[in-house]
Amino acid sequence: MNARNNKGITLQEIDIKRVYGDTIFYRGQDYFDDDRVTSIIKFKNKLTGVVEGSDTYKTEVDLNNLRSECSCPYGINCKHGVAVLLQYMEGEYSDADEVTKRLDRMSRDELREVIDALISANPSNLMYMGIQAEAGEKHGANSMEALDDQIESRLRRIRNSQGDEAFADELAMFIRGNENALSKEQIFHILEFLVDNIEEYGYFYNDYSDSSYGDEIFENLCDAFVKKQLEEGDFARLKEISERDDYDMIASFIHRLSEIENSENLKGLEHFMRDFLDESSYIEFLINCGLTEKARSLIESSENLQEESKFSLCMNTGLMLGDKELLHRLIDKESGYYFNVDEKIKVLEFLQEDIFEDEKRKSNSG
Repeated sequence: MNARNNKGITLQEIDIKRVYGDTIFYRGQDYFDDDRVTSIIKFKNKLTGVVEGSDTYKTEVDLNNLRSECSCPYGINCKHGVAVLLQYMEGEYSDADEVTKRLDRMSRDELREVIDALISANPSNLMYMGIQAEAGEKHGANSMEALDDQIESRLRRIRNSQGDEAFADELAMFIRGNENALSKEQIFHILEFLVDNIEEYGYFYNDYSDSSYGDEIFENLCDAFVKKQLEEGDFARLKEISERDDYDMIASFIHRLSEIENSENLKGLEHFMRDFLDESSYIEFLINCGLTEKARSLIESSENLQEESKFSLCMNTGLMLGDKELLHRLIDKESGYYFNVDEKIKVLEFLQEDIFEDEKRKSNSG
C-alpha cells in the first residue's frame, strides 16, 4: 500500500504495526480487504469509523499516536482500529475539517441557511448544536421555568405509559442537548422519577424482542451531572436513589461515572466513588483519573480479585498510559499473575520493539 495518497496522507503500514503488532494488523487488514469499514469521519486529530464484524462497532482512532478505542469486546487497539486506519490511508473518508473551513468562509446569511436546513430536515438536530446554553452560563428564572415545563411534559408522557423506544431516544436527546443548562436538582428529579415510577413505563423493556433500551438516558444524565459543582451531599443523595433502585435502572449512570470521559471531572472525589463501584471498576476509575500508583497498590493488595483479573487490570493500565515499565514487569518471569494467553500476546506485541532492542543489546554485549 502506498505511503502517500492523493490527500497527502503519509501514514505507513509499519507505523500501524508498531502500535498494533503483526497479528492484530493482519486481522485488521482482512477486515479492510473485505470492505467491512462502512464509514469514516475525520475531525481534527480523530477518526470515527463504523466497522461491521460479528456486530456493528464504533471505533475511534487518535491520529497523534494511532491508538484506538472500540465498542468491541477487545476494546483497545483492536483489528477494527487497524481497518479504519488502512481505509484512512486510502483516502476513503469524510473530512469534517474541510466542512468547518467552508463554514468559516460563509456569511451570516449562508450559515443561517445551513442551520435552517438542518433543523428543517430534523428538528432534533437543534439539541446537538449546543445553542441552548454554554457551560457555566447563568440561567434566568424564566429559562429555568421553561426547562422545568419541558421536563414535566416528558415525564407526563411516561406516566401515560408512553415510555417506548421512540420516547427513550427523544428524552436522551433532550438531556444531551440541555446538559449544560440542566441544574443538579433537575437531574436528580428525572433520576428519581425514573426509579420511583418504573412499573408505570415498563422498565424500558421490549417484551417482543426481549431487549432493554434507555441506557442512553442515564448515560446522558451522568454526563450532565459530572459537569456540575459536586459536593458530598450530591453523592449521598445519589446513594439514596441507588438503594431504592430495585431493578438496577441507574446501573448505566453509575458505570458512566467511571469512564474516562468523566473521570477527569471527578478527580479529587474518588473517595465518594468507592461507594458506587465494585473493586475492579473502582480500580479502572483510578486508572482513568491518572491515579496509577493508588490503582497498582489496590491491585497488588486485593484479596478478592482473581489473578487473571489482576493481570487484565495491569495490562489495561499499561496499555492505556503507554507505561512500558509496568508492562515489562507484568510479563517478567517473577510475575505471579495468571493470564489469558491472548492478553499476554497483546502485551508482547505492544512491547515487541523494546524486546527486540533488548535482545540486540544482549547479543552485542555477549
